[in-house]
Amino acid sequence: GHQEKLSATGIFAPTSNRYTTDVEGNPNGKPFHGDYFTYGAACSEVEVDILTGEIQTLRSDILFDVGKSINAGIDIGQIEGAFAWGIGYYLFEEPLMDSKGVDRTQGVWEYKPPMASEMPRELSVELVRDNPGPAPVGVLGSKAVAEPPFMLAYSIVGAVKKAIAAARKDAGASTVFDLPMPVTIDAIQRACAVTPSQMKC
Repeated sequence: GHQEKLSATGIFAPTSNRYTTDVEGNPNGKPFHGDYFTYGAACSEVEVDILTGEIQTLRSDILFDVGKSINAGIDIGQIEGAFAWGIGYYLFEEPLMDSKGVDRTQGVWEYKPPMASEMPRELSVELVRDNPGPAPVGVLGSKAVAEPPFMLAYSIVGAVKKAIAAARKDAGASTVFDLPMPVTIDAIQRACAVTPSQMKC
């Protein structure tokens, strides 16, 4: 009759190891790693409470290359989700080990994804439009978008490090410091080098 198929299915399977080579151009790693790169950039602005170590991400702006987007709404949602996942990973998900090296994190019971209040107050995502990339790409010219934006959440950690360095400079401490991962509230507070003598009125 008059029935039309309104959906389509496509699968992209990498066929080469083109982008995983050593400095001499020899294949490096497993075959079929991928036929293209994805690219992205992010910039974040944070406020750090140097007394408590609490942070508030005021704004994050993300630009990401998805090739030729099949559905911009889905791609933007995937980028936002990966960015949120990265925030949890870089700032909250602390594996706890006992003195014998046994993981006491209790699996997903201690998994700490960011709450709404810990997400950027303003989150702007823009796609690099119609960029097919340097090599043949995936389904209808699109590129992978689920996990690659995860690393862009490190822009928040970079902003926190800059704020800590400024606080340390104001306190007369060295601007060179160690900061463990994840960058938890207590780690931020300790890194700020705030002393009780600085609290005098």
